[in-house]
Amino acid sequence: MATRNSQEGVPVNLEKAMRLSGGYAELLEDLVAIFLSEHGELLTRMKEGLYQENGEEVSQSAHALKSSVGLIGAENLQELASRLEEAGKESDIETANNVMDKLLLELEAVKAFYSDPSWKDNLQPQDG
Repeated sequence: MATRNSQEGVPVNLEKAMRLSGGYAELLEDLVAIFLSEHGELLTRMKEGLYQENGEEVSQSAHALKSSVGLIGAENLQELASRLEEAGKESDIETANNVMDKLLLELEAVKAFYSDPSWKDNLQPQDG
């Protein structure tokens, strides 16, 4: 079964995620588990940074999120985190708030995707 990517309505590109995990499904599963358990702290830091108009905090926490979601194939979420990171670096809180709204929606889609255990059914071994 071919894996759909984010351009086709699925928030995750599993083929890319498998490539990044060296083709090891168990490693990808571990990365997803870490993401699901730790994204909340980063989200809290981003929200606090926005509330306090602290661009540096927004930028740093968005950078950390960008790195972790990149490893699990959440390309759209990674792009939004990158945009939030840049807005934070520029202390552009208005833009950061607008991006954050979109990021929260995409984050929910990624969480829903990976919270459903059937995502593992779509893993394809990668040629190394």
